[in-house]
Amino acid sequence: MSWLWSRNNDDKKAIQAQHGGDDSRQYQAHGDINIGATPSEIARTFNEMIRPEFDRLSTHAAQVAYERATELTENFLERLYQNAPEHFSILSTPHMQRALQSAQLEFAMTGDEELGRVLVDLLVELSGTEIRTIYATSITESLRVAPNLTVAQMNALAIIERIRVRVFNFSGLDAFYHFLETEVVPFTDQLPGAIDLRHMQAMNVGWIGIASTDSMILEILNRYPGLFSLGFSSDELPPHFPEEPTLFIPAIRDSSKQQISLIASDHVDVVIQRGHPLYNQRDTIKQVQKLNLMPLADVEHEILKRVPGLAPLVHLWQDTNVDSFQLTSIGIAIGGAHVRSRVPTADVTSF
Repeated sequence: MSWLWSRNNDDKKAIQAQHGGDDSRQYQAHGDINIGATPSEIARTFNEMIRPEFDRLSTHAAQVAYERATELTENFLERLYQNAPEHFSILSTPHMQRALQSAQLEFAMTGDEELGRVLVDLLVELSGTEIRTIYATSITESLRVAPNLTVAQMNALAIIERIRVRVFNFSGLDAFYHFLETEVVPFTDQLPGAIDLRHMQAMNVGWIGIASTDSMILEILNRYPGLFSLGFSSDELPPHFPEEPTLFIPAIRDSSKQQISLIASDHVDVVIQRGHPLYNQRDTIKQVQKLNLMPLADVEHEILKRVPGLAPLVHLWQDTNVDSFQLTSIGIAIGGAHVRSRVPTADVTSF
C-alpha cells in the first residue's frame, strides 16, 4: 500500500490509497510526477514545486538557489526518514508544505550550513507537533526568524536554553560536568556582544530584562545547590524539621553527612506541586537545601578546572546582558533546534 498525493486542479484535497510495488510509497504532484519512497526521490517533487520562485533571479543565481533548496530538502527528508518515518503523511498538509517552502527559500538565499541544520531540525520537530499549539506556532515563526540571526546569536539562545530555561536532574557531579562539556561548551566558539542582544530583542527571540548582578557561577549554584552541598548533620537542621526518609541522601561531597535528595532548587517546587505531604514546608526545605554550600570562589575554581572551555562564557556573562536576557517561545524553539543540530543526543523537550 502506498499513497497518492494529488494536486490536480479538480482535486486539491485528496489523499488516497494507491497500490505500488512491494514496500513502496508513491507521491504525485502537479498531477504528473510519480516518485518512490526514498528521500531523494520525494525531494524532487518538492524541489519542482519551489523552482518557480527562483524564476525572477538571473540564470546563475537561480541555479545556485535551486541547488541550495535541493540540499535542504534532501537533508530534511533524510532526517525525517531516519527518525520519524511515520510523519511522512504530514507532508501532504498545507501548513507543512508552506513551512518547508519557507525554509527552502531562506536557505537558498545564503546556503549557510549552520542555518541549514537548524532549519532542518525545526522542520522535523514541526512534522511531529500538533498544529495550532504554542509549540507549533513558535516553530513556524522560528523558520522565518532564524535566518535573521548570526551563529553567535543562535549560540546565545542555545546557551541560555541549556543553563537558564531547562532544569536537569543530574545524577551526580560527573553527569553535570559532562553536560557542561558536551552541551554548553560547543556553543562558545562564537559568543554574542551587546549589539547582538539588542538585535535578538528586535527579532523577538527574547528581551533584555532588569540587570542582574549574578555571575554565571552564582546562577548555577542557586539553580543546582545539591551539587555543591558540603552536607550537614541532623543537629544542624531547623527545629521540628520533618524526618522524612526520602528527603535525604548521603552528601555527594561527604558521605558521612546528609543533604536534601533534590539536586535542583526548582525540583522542590515540582515535588510540592505534585501533592507531596510536606507541601507546607517548601521554604524550609529550600533553606535546608542550601545549608553549608561551597564558597562561590571554590565553585568557580572547580567548574573552570573541570571544564576550562567555559572560561570565555563566564567572563561574557556579566560583560553583556546575557545574565538578564529572557527567551520568548520563539527563542526557546530556535535555541533548542540549535542544540539538537550540534548535539543530537541532547535532551531537548518541547514546552
